[in-house]
Amino acid sequence: QTRPAALQPEDEKALAAVFDTLSGTKESIKTSRKAITKLIEEKKGSECRICDLSLERTRALGKDFTKKLHMVYLINDILLYFVKKRANKAQPDAYASALLPYLSGILNACVLGHPPADSTKVHRVVSLWGKKQIFLGPQLHVLNVILHTEAEEYAKTTGGPPPVAPGGVVGPPGAFPP
Repeated sequence: QTRPAALQPEDEKALAAVFDTLSGTKESIKTSRKAITKLIEEKKGSECRICDLSLERTRALGKDFTKKLHMVYLINDILLYFVKKRANKAQPDAYASALLPYLSGILNACVLGHPPADSTKVHRVVSLWGKKQIFLGPQLHVLNVILHTEAEEYAKTTGGPPPVAPGGVVGPPGAFPP
């Protein structure tokens, strides 16, 4: 995959600041989403670079699951913002389309090596994307396969059950809250 075109230095710096100040509060996520959606709307074609930087930041967070989850929540908020603006709900918007190739890496960084209790939070967000029709059938299936594959890898390294399989939750009864 070729690297997406760079944003202007001031835009990259502003985006880095958004990521640096992101916390899990609704206000922080909303403020961050507004800054990023404004950038996307003002700088057509910036979606891929923003997604690339989101992946880089998520990977750079190392073992800090909480901050990775904040990134997932931010991405979710951006997706929800743009899905509401779609003229044709069956056609993905530019951000969702740009994000799709980066989601494997983002989800991998958020799930692999983290306990099922943490990973389940990511799975719930991906499930919401299906309910809100952000990603449709085949795309959602691929995301679930990615999550399932990563869960199997987690099970191999920890001896614990994989937290999610396509089509539903697996593992011991009661292991995952509804």
